[in-house]
Amino acid sequence: MTGVESVRIAVADRVTAEQIQNIRAFGRESELQMVVNEVNRRQFLLRRDVELTAENMRLGAVQGIVVDADGSTQLFDWPTLLSQTIPTEIDFDLDAASPASGVLRKSCNTVKRSILRKLKGLGGNQVSIVGLCGDNFWDDFTAHKEVRETFLQWSAAQDLRNEVGNVFSTFRFGEIDFANYRSTDDESTVSIGTDKCKFFPRGAGIFQVAYSPAETFDFVNTPGQPLYAMMIPDRDRNAWMDIELYSYPLHVCTMPSALHQARRT
Repeated sequence: MTGVESVRIAVADRVTAEQIQNIRAFGRESELQMVVNEVNRRQFLLRRDVELTAENMRLGAVQGIVVDADGSTQLFDWPTLLSQTIPTEIDFDLDAASPASGVLRKSCNTVKRSILRKLKGLGGNQVSIVGLCGDNFWDDFTAHKEVRETFLQWSAAQDLRNEVGNVFSTFRFGEIDFANYRSTDDESTVSIGTDKCKFFPRGAGIFQVAYSPAETFDFVNTPGQPLYAMMIPDRDRNAWMDIELYSYPLHVCTMPSALHQARRT
C-alpha cells in the first residue's frame, strides 16, 4: 500500500462589531461579554459542522470507502489500498410474499460466518456484529414474519410490543445487533441508503483514526489533536474576529474484507 495522507477539514466564520451591536442587552452585560458569547455560539455551530464531516468519514470507514462531504469523491478506498475485497452484497429478500422458514436467520449466519472468518481470530470472543440499517430495510426487517414470531415465542414478547421496530432504535436478532441508522435530514448527505444494511465487527480493533498536526509552526512535528480552534482578531481596527476550526483526521479500516452488506429486495 502506498502512503496515505490525512484529510484537511476547515471551517470558519467572522463575527463583526456591526453584527453584535443590536443584540447587546443594554445595562445587563458588557460589550466584551457579548462578544465572547457570540464567538462561543459561532464556534459551537462550527464544531457541529466538523463533527458531521467526521461522522460521514466514520460511516465511510465501516463501509470500507471514505468519501468527501457531498459523496462525489472517494478519499480512501481501503479494499483497493489494502488489496482486499468486501464480500458481494446479499439479498435479504424482505419483500417475499411467502418467505421460507428460517430464511432471515440463515442470512444472518452467512454474514456472521463471513465476518468472523475474515477476522482470522482478531478480537477473540469480544467481537460482536453490528448491522446499520436504512429506513426501508429496517421497517421491512422488523415487520418480517420470522422476526415477529421469534420475539412472540419467548419472554421478549414485551420487547416486541414496546421496542422492536421503533424508529432509530436497536434490537438483537440472529446474534447481530441491528440499528436503524439516523441519517441527516435530507437522507443523503450522511446516510446508509434507505434499502441497505451495512455490517461490521465491533470490538475487533479494525477501525482506527489518526490525526495530523495543524499547519502552523506552533504545532509542527507534534502529536496531532482531534480539533484545533483559532481566534484571529482584527489587530488594526478591532472591528471583527475570525473563528477558524481545523481537523486533520485519517479514518482507517484495516480489514475491509471483514465487512459485509445487504439489501432488502
